[in-house]
Amino acid sequence: MSAAKCLIYASQISSRLQYITNFLFNDILGLDILILTNINDFKQSSLPKINYSKCSVCEKELFIQAGDLLFQQHIQYQIIENELKQAINYKKNQLFNNAKLTVDIFSLSFFLLSRYEEYLPFKSDQHHRFPSSESIANKFNFLDRPIIDEWALELGSLLQKTFPTLKLKPSGYKFQPTYDIDIAWAFGQRNWWRTIGGYFQDLKQLDNKRLLHRIQVHRGKTTDPFDQYDYLYQLHKNQNYITPIYFFLLGKYGTFDKNINSHNKHFQTLIQKIDSYAQVGIHPSYSSNQSASILHNEQRQLERIIGTQINRSRQHYLKLTFPRTYQQLCAIGINNDYTMGYADAIGFRASTARSFLWYDLSNDKLTNLRIHPFMVMDVSLRYYLKLSTENAITRTHKLINCCKQVGGTFCSIWHNSSFSEIDEWTDWKKVYERIFHLAIAPTTE
Repeated sequence: MSAAKCLIYASQISSRLQYITNFLFNDILGLDILILTNINDFKQSSLPKINYSKCSVCEKELFIQAGDLLFQQHIQYQIIENELKQAINYKKNQLFNNAKLTVDIFSLSFFLLSRYEEYLPFKSDQHHRFPSSESIANKFNFLDRPIIDEWALELGSLLQKTFPTLKLKPSGYKFQPTYDIDIAWAFGQRNWWRTIGGYFQDLKQLDNKRLLHRIQVHRGKTTDPFDQYDYLYQLHKNQNYITPIYFFLLGKYGTFDKNINSHNKHFQTLIQKIDSYAQVGIHPSYSSNQSASILHNEQRQLERIIGTQINRSRQHYLKLTFPRTYQQLCAIGINNDYTMGYADAIGFRASTARSFLWYDLSNDKLTNLRIHPFMVMDVSLRYYLKLSTENAITRTHKLINCCKQVGGTFCSIWHNSSFSEIDEWTDWKKVYERIFHLAIAPTTE
């Protein structure tokens, strides 16, 4: 007991309770906790105390009225709307101004972090994904807030008011740039039938500008527009504390998978070159979401190319289905995934700006798979939200500031093709450069 910095009393210990309290107190506040079910040990301890039960048990404690969610072992519809409304407006409702909370912050945080709502029936989009419009964060207008982090920091502040000697060690802000390489080159390194097909497509659409660009690339007169790798290397060159991650698509050619053949020597050389100065992960193909064997083959192919184990991934088209997608990743040894975010919106899908371990609700247990949420994707800004370049920067800047305020990690997705200045991406390289410099700017108090 002496190693703990804070005690939590509960009528019983559950894996759900352990999971969410570890995230709130250890991951966010840097505070060690110990959960007790013996009420006498709890009362007699001189350590800071949190009572998570149905009623108060001693005079000097922080009391949080417990609900039932964290002590259940199954998945069912949860009625949380009224509590959530109060918790979202916690400053207005003064929920954290005394040592008693009637809103169950632990259960609300667990519901959001575990993605509980994505296990329940919902209306999927054309790619069978969970759209932001179905989320409770969208319905209650807090998708642009890392609300779990905010609650944890307010809870930590209240703990310190109740127990002035308590020392917290919250984590600091970080920036994690990531890049998806869906198509390594726009015109180069294609087989003959894709090359001829590209010319016919340009002629059919009367796209003379693209046709001329294609001809110049094939004649060696200009650089392929998707070849932005040296540019990105120079952008990161002097940022020693930032290591970008590149996710490569190695799936077979199909309707939604159009990268260069993974056996192409130039493509393999590119991957090996990037692996020498950055981190590399697998970008599981569109079809692999339905096939564990396809996923495993793509992982092994990337491992053969770079000669090391691959343990990072992000799903192509952000195809994330609970619990199957994450269970497949766990089965092949992937322990870091970067898919947690929306294609049709920007913000905090899991209501946090921090990475977290995945809790498998279907088996009601904690896993070793660490989820790294992203907040912004280029395609979301340009195509789904249809933002101007200035509005894209402004909206993204607000999310960066949110991450800085809670000491989280701002993670972005950009595609090499989006730096190309073709296919309606004119000036978006400047957008990224602005976002990049805002993200690396020192945090101001």
